Amino acid sequence: MMYKKLVALRSDLHGRMRYTPPTTTNYAATEIQTPLLAEEIGRSADVFPIVFQSETNPVPIAILGLQENTSYFVDQQGNWKAHYTPMSFNNYPFKLVKKPAEAGGADDLDYVVTFDEESGLVQEENGKLLYNKSGKSGMRPSPLLKEIMDQLGDYQKKLEQTVSIFQPLVEHKVLKAQKINLGNSEQPFTIGGTAGIDWKAVTQLDDAILAEWVRSGLMYLITMQRSSLRHFTPMLENVPAEA
Repeated sequence: MMYKKLVALRSDLHGRMRYTPPTTTNYAATEIQTPLLAEEIGRSADVFPIVFQSETNPVPIAILGLQENTSYFVDQQGNWKAHYTPMSFNNYPFKLVKKPAEAGGADDLDYVVTFDEESGLVQEENGKLLYNKSGKSGMRPSPLLKEIMDQLGDYQKKLEQTVSIFQPLVEHKVLKAQKINLGNSEQPFTIGGTAGIDWKAVTQLDDAILAEWVRSGLMYLITMQRSSLRHFTPMLENVPAEA
């Protein structure tokens, strides 16, 4: 698990905290999947197998490993081995977490900035301050924290847009729960708990729907996702027989 202990960032508790960016991707060494934005599909399809989170939640997911807690893309020194890094990793150790609205308030959910307290990247000794003094006793976000908050907000907005882009797959019922069977009879390997596109169902859709998917770019994304599945083969070759 990449985020081991998420804590809400608060000026009254973390006013003296500083941030040092990670120098390796060791934090991602145990991640075997991560969400992708729609704008990442083209580049990611050249590197990772891509599936979807579920039949009702069409978030694209990059598969990063076939063994529990072992990423195929992080070496023993913590270096990232692929030529593309998913944008979700750029946010670490920070993360936006949904916060329920106040009791009796609106139904909308707000987001709170959190950080992984066990990352060692947010502390009091090294790096740039996350807060600056404002007045005699107040604290305000530093330019660095404002940049981080903007990045998190932008990522969340694009993630929501990604769901909207792929929502037609849910609406037209072409996204199906799947089990991906890899390997052979001597070394079978199955991946479950994800969803994939039922291509037969896609081909049976009305021409007008397919034409709209071509014009909107959705068909291109579908094609890239399907082509990405070829990357399961080299990943499987690196799974020990006993796995």
